[in-house]
Amino acid sequence: MAATRTLFAFLIVILRTLTAFASAEGTGNPGGILVVGSLNADTFLPVTRLPVEGENLTVPPGRAVEIDVPGGKGCNQAVACARLCAGANPVSFLGQFGNDAAATTLRKALTDAGVDVSQCGTCADVPSGRGYVFLQEESGKVSAVVVGGSNVEGWSDWKQESDTRITTSTEYIDSLLQDKSCVLLQREIPEYVNYAIAKRASALGVTILQDMGGEDRPMDEDMLRLCDYVIPNASELHRLCATLGEDLSTAYNRDGGTAHIVNCAHLLQKHGANNVLVTLGASGSVLVDKDGKTITVQPSCQLPSQSSVIDETGAGDCFRAAFAVAHTEGKSIHEAMHFASAAGA
Repeated sequence: MAATRTLFAFLIVILRTLTAFASAEGTGNPGGILVVGSLNADTFLPVTRLPVEGENLTVPPGRAVEIDVPGGKGCNQAVACARLCAGANPVSFLGQFGNDAAATTLRKALTDAGVDVSQCGTCADVPSGRGYVFLQEESGKVSAVVVGGSNVEGWSDWKQESDTRITTSTEYIDSLLQDKSCVLLQREIPEYVNYAIAKRASALGVTILQDMGGEDRPMDEDMLRLCDYVIPNASELHRLCATLGEDLSTAYNRDGGTAHIVNCAHLLQKHGANNVLVTLGASGSVLVDKDGKTITVQPSCQLPSQSSVIDETGAGDCFRAAFAVAHTEGKSIHEAMHFASAAGA
């Protein structure tokens, strides 16, 4: 996995340079970024293939298993935002640490990257979230099983009226959003937390980016309307449409390409979604504007010919973080999507 770290460090240097260059020409009103989400201590298991049902599979001899690697969608996105901002804009994280040694590792990873974690909670009776990642070495593709831990169980005080930090306490949530121009949400934490943040962010004019990755659960129309950008991948887009009662066969287009994705995005917009930004892996990304008519297509950024995919872990998180950073810096949609594509490559 040393090669993964080397490649990641190389990309970060390039992206910092690109960010600094873009910032010099920016015309927007920069502000801080708040990431609300999960933290996981990940275990990476290198395998030649995924096991089939009922099969025991061993890690190949000589392959290192990495334990307690900082991860989780929230942690990944916060660290990526901080590195891409390179100190130009403050990045804050709101999450719940567990009661175990992994929490110390996760906290250090965030603070070392320059992320403010002063508003995070600590769950006294629940361990940190865990991710068990199967990394197929030949292709770099990953599959994972996630245990929610404190990411799921650590938010009970948001629902207790005896506590000052409750979903009806607008003062507390407003303090989290103070001087922020953008908030990033995902679905590895309870939906009531996302809704509480989004409701106040919308009232304060803070841009809301909702990553659809995480728990596979419905999203009601009230939440869809609050989000400025809903950002699913293709499979998440299909599942979300299905949970809203849509027949996906109506979105089928025999011409293929992005037409089917655009049609599905229109189905979401029928239920109140605003801008729908769909990531398509090696096929790039597509943004369907809230007007339903303006379509922006961004091809994926290709790696140099001598390079190969080592590990896809966190690619989508880097895309979303970079889009948030570019948006915060006042870049155009085309610039933001191109920058996000480069970060996710």
